[in-house]
Amino acid sequence: MDEILGSATYKPSLDCRRRIASGSSKISIVTYLRRTGGGSWKPLRLPWKARKPYAAEFRILWPDGTVRWLTAKGKFYYSPNGAPERMLGMAVDITERKLMEVALRESEERLRLAAQAGKMYAFDWNAATGVVMRSEKASQILGFATEQIGSSHEQFLASVHPEDRAIFIASNTERTPASPNTQINFRLLRP
Repeated sequence: MDEILGSATYKPSLDCRRRIASGSSKISIVTYLRRTGGGSWKPLRLPWKARKPYAAEFRILWPDGTVRWLTAKGKFYYSPNGAPERMLGMAVDITERKLMEVALRESEERLRLAAQAGKMYAFDWNAATGVVMRSEKASQILGFATEQIGSSHEQFLASVHPEDRAIFIASNTERTPASPNTQINFRLLRP
């Protein structure tokens, strides 16, 4: 990589110096990457060649075996002959965010599987606009074609059995921000 980035060097922060345990405050990027477990410099290669600022997320491996995620932004500076001379930027540890993203994806998958097994669907009704957003399987669970279920509260209300509409309407009008949940039984008219 020294051939690609010339004699570019990395000046680690105090925290990085402790983790890398280098004897120097100025080390080559290749040495830095070796000491951090070979974190990928590939996200920097395209901006370097295109002479554009860089923004990248990548993993690095600390000497103790810990994998960390970083987001980095910055730019390259070039010598008069066009060779990369240095890069200036900053990196932020985003490991906690990445772990939360993984946990969220796993939680969403568990919820999706539970809803699928229970033949349930989720919906979000905006009372001000009347627009209803339903989860993917709603029409299948309710026995409607997608276009028959509609995207408004009024369209759905039209499919509620006439004898159950008063209960359905009362249940909805009783909802407040402090009491957003309800549980009622009602019949639907299917085409």
